[in-house]
Amino acid sequence: NSALRTMISNAENIVARAMDGSADPEIILSLAQDHVSEVRTQIHVSKPVSAEEEEKKRERKPIKERYPKIPATAWHPVAEMYRQAVTDSSEASDNWHFISFYTTIGALLGDSVYAQMGGKFFPNLYSVLVGMVGGDGKTSSMGFSFDFAKIVDPNIYIPRTVDSKAGFIKAWSVYNTQNGIKENTRALLRLGELASLLDTAAQTGTHSIIPMLNDAYDGEPLTNESVTTPYEIQKPRLAAVFASAYKYMHKIDDRDLETGFGRRLCFCPGDPKGPMPYPPPPNEEILAPLGRAVKEILMFNSIREHKKLTPSKDALKLWNSWYKKYKRRGADDDTIAAMSIGDRTTCIKIALINAALDKAETHFQSHHLAPALEFGEYLYCSRFPLFEKHGAGIMVEIEEKILAKVPDYPEKVSKRWLQQNLRTIDSDLFNKRLVSLSAPDGPLRMKQIGPKWFVWKAEEGE
Repeated sequence: NSALRTMISNAENIVARAMDGSADPEIILSLAQDHVSEVRTQIHVSKPVSAEEEEKKRERKPIKERYPKIPATAWHPVAEMYRQAVTDSSEASDNWHFISFYTTIGALLGDSVYAQMGGKFFPNLYSVLVGMVGGDGKTSSMGFSFDFAKIVDPNIYIPRTVDSKAGFIKAWSVYNTQNGIKENTRALLRLGELASLLDTAAQTGTHSIIPMLNDAYDGEPLTNESVTTPYEIQKPRLAAVFASAYKYMHKIDDRDLETGFGRRLCFCPGDPKGPMPYPPPPNEEILAPLGRAVKEILMFNSIREHKKLTPSKDALKLWNSWYKKYKRRGADDDTIAAMSIGDRTTCIKIALINAALDKAETHFQSHHLAPALEFGEYLYCSRFPLFEKHGAGIMVEIEEKILAKVPDYPEKVSKRWLQQNLRTIDSDLFNKRLVSLSAPDGPLRMKQIGPKWFVWKAEEGE
């Protein structure tokens, strides 16, 4: 039944994109093939693989799976083509390839599209790749996407440092002047450790860095107050990719996470693939035509008649349904609740990028928004293991409540009975934590027996 539901969802996605008529048929075909493979894997009828392929698969499996994965259905077909081109070229998590690509495309689009929900929202993102201290592929993931940005548009500005507000604005302004850039002033910031930036920003004389980055995210004018060397970016369109490590998360002050800057950041953790001693370069047979396709997409959007994209009726209905769940999260741990405020904006930005990639004329549709909401769910669920040292313990509490209600092996209880006795827990969170607890190495087992699902504790030593 699960496989059939996946098949129905995937088919509806393909039909929606085909009916839209603006996407490249090759991209739709590629997505359809991926969806078929996904269902085959789910029902365990994929063709046998050679011993060599099996060993290769084992080597690339993450050593430890700590974080959620961005669902395959969250990837736009263009993003999926990019993933196929780079995924075998480093140990980087595909989560990082996803957000690096979307951040890059958002930067390239600049102000060619926007949405309005109160204020204006442009497709720029501030993303943070979170992994180990080094050697896990974060740098290569960033590098691949930034190289792709230069292939698509050699003129995009890619700064690699923010030492001060005045210096950053001056360097950006000078670059624009030297390259004759007067409109759609875009920049794609690439930085190393996020904690280092926050340390720099906390020093005397550099307190203005974070307010400047907040203004740039929102598209507010940036000015250098220096009287002798005045510089200005009237309409900044800044996107940024930061790197960080899990071990440094606890060093970030709660105020930095809960205030405006923290709510603008997409923290994207991932589990790197297994060892790849000598990975090949990205697949140029995919990247070259993809670069040409993205150039054509950017050209379409740069001359579009309607820059403002509004939700269609179906998209608005989907948004209203998700928004109710989003508002309930205000009762979460303070840090999680504060950071989740930014998910509202992030999801709209991802939907905008999806619509722009499909050359949508006036609206973003439900099939543009649905993948964005899936990404938003990934961001939300990732925060609990990522910020557990900040007191984000609600997932632990929910799991403890579930475990307390389940009897020891071999007694079983029905899933329905369990949920009824834990009705104070949000149903989505209940289901997600139950699935997590029932993982092969988890403390619970869950199985369908007849028409009902039953849950029990794993046998000792199992």
